[in-house]
Amino acid sequence: MEESPSHAASASRVRGFDGLRALSALLVFSEHKIRDVGAGAIGVWVFFCLSGYLIVGILQRARHGLELTPHASAPRALLDFWRNRALRILPIYYLVVFAIFGLTHLENARGFPYYFFYLQNFYIAFVTHQWSPTTHFWSLAIEQQFYVLVAPLLIFLSARLHKRFLALLLMLCVGFTLVARHLPWDPMALSLMPPESFAFIALGGIACLAQAHDPIFGVLTRGAFALASGVVFVTVFVLTRASYDSHTGTPESIYLLGLLACGSLVAWTAQKQGSLAVRMLELAPLRWLGTISYGFYVYHPLVPERWRVARWFSADWVNAIPAVVWVTLELAAALTIAHLSWVYFERRFLSLKKKSPKAPALQVQGVTE
Repeated sequence: MEESPSHAASASRVRGFDGLRALSALLVFSEHKIRDVGAGAIGVWVFFCLSGYLIVGILQRARHGLELTPHASAPRALLDFWRNRALRILPIYYLVVFAIFGLTHLENARGFPYYFFYLQNFYIAFVTHQWSPTTHFWSLAIEQQFYVLVAPLLIFLSARLHKRFLALLLMLCVGFTLVARHLPWDPMALSLMPPESFAFIALGGIACLAQAHDPIFGVLTRGAFALASGVVFVTVFVLTRASYDSHTGTPESIYLLGLLACGSLVAWTAQKQGSLAVRMLELAPLRWLGTISYGFYVYHPLVPERWRVARWFSADWVNAIPAVVWVTLELAAALTIAHLSWVYFERRFLSLKKKSPKAPALQVQGVTE
């Protein structure tokens, strides 16, 4: 029997998701510009869950379209998916990558092939073993690797099997990650490999496809459980944060609780569209930042820090500017660049996206990514 879509399946846009993107982007900004406390990882995990929810929705709808349309081509549908994702992601990514490698010396030239082919997570994990102003692109590599490795399987696999496939993928990724942590592997490298992050994307996809009557999903979307999982995660995160850093890896407790909290947050937001919390996430400033969040994520580490500007211009007075003032200026600069990029650059490419075939009766929610 074919699975029916979730009860909110008629929505063309999931309310609250832009707000979650905005808050996640600010967590990443605070990690890079204010203090390295690990908050950026939480923001990236939420991004992955949101991406999984929306991308799996797109792929599910495409697969339904193939099953309902005689003589439809699965390879063509996959190419259309890749084309649309390329138009959304590649323009500003390659703009920044070419600018960095062509105009500056922030990265060694040997890293260019890795960045060009979206393999920078492997470059950081096995070549440089260190972070730089461009290594935040590792998460974009994870996304692209999901599109290349997993999206074809969802296009060619029957739609009714998608949820089971994602559940299997989730279990395999979590299992691999937990087992690998007990092996003599570099913890930092392990955190940059696809399995650890694919688990969050798969969980977001399951949230998109699951039904309200599914036992586990029903628990995840309860407000009390979502709040409790978030509180427990934050508490454990704060209490254990001093025991690890970006080079020693994420503790298993943080990883597992992060999965639970992020998955519950995304599932609850999607299912409680009329709640006060979702209405708060829909506030205009959050929606605006959520809309430009991809550009903000790409550009913000490239806005120079105070010490760097002082060195460039031999202006010691710059160091006298209060830290809070300079961070505010950095935030304003990143937001301005991201907004201008969205208005005058990114939207031009989005207008070229090809609309996917309509399947009204089986439309999956959240397909506006």
